[in-house]
Amino acid sequence: MAAINIESLDELGKLLDEPQKKMAWIKLDKNSKKLATTIFVDEILTSLYELSPENVNICKDLLIDLINKKKLSKAKDIIFNIEEHRIEKIPCLTFENNCFHIATEKRPATSKSLPNMKNFVRTNPNKTLGNKHKLSFDNEDT
Repeated sequence: MAAINIESLDELGKLLDEPQKKMAWIKLDKNSKKLATTIFVDEILTSLYELSPENVNICKDLLIDLINKKKLSKAKDIIFNIEEHRIEKIPCLTFENNCFHIATEKRPATSKSLPNMKNFVRTNPNKTLGNKHKLSFDNEDT
């Protein structure tokens, strides 16, 4: 095993964070995702939409809340650059009328994929089947 000289806690932290930075978005832990989203808001969204400090805080809170609820966990939700360890774009995030919105996928209703139960005819076991009748024998002593 190779020996590594670590002179300070900062170097230890950098050494431990290095493998974490080369991971895809879905492999990152929550803290790394939160840090990446705050950097994205500060660097990209602030200049793109000319946000006020109040809107910056609202956007950060929204994105952190979505990460906590695991709504931004898929790779298609966020375009993430692995080499630079930064978010390039969030396609579902829109800014209209000083308000941020997240577009969600619309899934088809489950009831539409189920068969129509009105079309099924249920047969009663006591009814006749074709020309065959059920025979019943009664013991009659006459």
